[in-house]
Amino acid sequence: LGAARLIAELNAASLPPGWLLDFTNINFLHFAALLFVFCVALAIVVSLLTPAPPEAKTALLTYQTAAAAETGEAAVRGRRIDRIWTAVLLFAVAALWWFFS
Repeated sequence: LGAARLIAELNAASLPPGWLLDFTNINFLHFAALLFVFCVALAIVVSLLTPAPPEAKTALLTYQTAAAAETGEAAVRGRRIDRIWTAVLLFAVAALWWFFS
């Protein structure tokens, strides 16, 4: 979808009025949000339609299972650093969204 949008936007001057031109005129930040929602929905559908992998294959992939395996001060510090960088990333995305809107 993103590549189709890019190609349509590059050829916007030659597009006739209609849904394709409307598709190219969507603000790119709003399109990014819609594309994110589409990707999440697609991931959920694929996840529901395929069998679950064995537990041994998914061990240590989430904070819950990784936290159970880690103990001590290093584990606490690592989780704190992860939370700080997550907050920094969320702030940066929000600031860029605000700046370019």
